[in-house]
Amino acid sequence: MGGIASIRSTIPFLVFPLATFHFAAAQEWHTYSYPADGFSISAPAQPVTSRQDVADEERPMEMHNYVLDLGTAALYASASENAMPATSNLDEALKGAENGAVESVHGHLVSDRRIALGSYPGVEMEADSDSAHFTARIYIVRSKLYLTLVISAPGKPYPDATRFLDSFRLLPPVNN
Repeated sequence: MGGIASIRSTIPFLVFPLATFHFAAAQEWHTYSYPADGFSISAPAQPVTSRQDVADEERPMEMHNYVLDLGTAALYASASENAMPATSNLDEALKGAENGAVESVHGHLVSDRRIALGSYPGVEMEADSDSAHFTARIYIVRSKLYLTLVISAPGKPYPDATRFLDSFRLLPPVNN
C-alpha cells in the first residue's frame, strides 16, 4: 500500500486559502520539464518545487512536489520514487491511493474512472469537501507514483483543469 501514506500526508497542506494571487484568463501557458522526475506539465507560470520526506509504514519515501497557487485554484503535481513495490497489485494500489486522497481531506468521492498513460495504469477522480473541489489523476509508472491535482473552491471549478491534467507527459529516463 506504499504511496497511499504519501498522498494522505501531502494533500492537507494543499488545502490553503485560495485568495491572494490571480491570473488573467488569457494567461500564456508554458511547458515545464522535470527530467529527474521523468515528467513535464504545462501551466500559466512556473510551479514552486519542494521535497518532502514521508514516513510510510512500509518504507520511507521522498516526494517531489510542484505547486502553483493561482489564487482561485491550485495546480499540483508530484512524483514519489519507490512508492510502489514491484509485487503490488496495481488496481488495489490505485484504489488505495484514491481512497487515501479522499480521506485526507475529509471529503467524498464524486466520480472516478480507470485511465491509462500509455501502458501505465491510472485513475481519474473528483472529490468534494467542505473547503474545496478536487480533480486528480494518479498514475503508477513502474515503482513511481505520479499525482496531478487541481484544487478549487467548492462550486467554482477551475476552467483550465482539464488542460493542466492533459498536459502531463512522461519524459525519457535520465541516465545517471
